[in-house]
Amino acid sequence: ETNIGCYYVTAINTFGNESAPSNIVCADNCPNYDLPNVFTPNNDKRNDIFTPITCPRFIKSVLFKVYDRYGQKVYETTEPLINWNGENESGKGVNIGTYLYSCTIVEDVLDKSKATKKLKGWIEVLK
Repeated sequence: ETNIGCYYVTAINTFGNESAPSNIVCADNCPNYDLPNVFTPNNDKRNDIFTPITCPRFIKSVLFKVYDRYGQKVYETTEPLINWNGENESGKGVNIGTYLYSCTIVEDVLDKSKATKKLKGWIEVLK
């Protein structure tokens, strides 16, 4: 469900006469897409999956890529929850270390010119 839209209020009296509209108020969704920078994919059932810190409400699409220190892509997904388990694209667990990510998100917002955001950062993989 979305909150996007512009709204106003009118009143109708008992004779069916409608008042002038009130001031117009525009409401927008408040997407929040925060990513952690450390996770431990060691199968201890705690912090084993890299996923957004907050629920990715109002996110229309995601393109998330992880690169090793040599610039080689090790993981890619379009799933908004990401759910990276620390394995590379061949299904092998990545080594302990620092990885870089790029993430393009498209948010469901009123001003479509501000819908696309690019995030970049690092992820520390510990085991």
